[in-house]
Amino acid sequence: MEEKLICIATAKSRTEAEQMTAFLKENDIYATVQMGIQELYTGDSVSGEKIMVSSQDRQKAQRLLQDFTPVETRASDLRKQTTKVQKAVNWILLGIIAAILIFAVIILL
Repeated sequence: MEEKLICIATAKSRTEAEQMTAFLKENDIYATVQMGIQELYTGDSVSGEKIMVSSQDRQKAQRLLQDFTPVETRASDLRKQTTKVQKAVNWILLGIIAAILIFAVIILL
């Protein structure tokens, strides 16, 4: 029979989630991060990363994570993830890609 996994915590970023699951695994608790569709494209979820463990390990895992402090990263704070310059460069690159695609379509017609 398959063991049911339940969410016991939510990490701010994929990096923090990996730290938390590694910590739980070091303490003999199987843990994983529930991946959603957004992580496939961006690597992080705006709603956080769900830490999943076996229902029988729930209490032990929650006790361990009470005192756990992940290493802070830029990804930990959504406001620090991209600067205004990075956003501007992203928009410029998006415009260049769009222009190339439009030019290619016009040539092919």
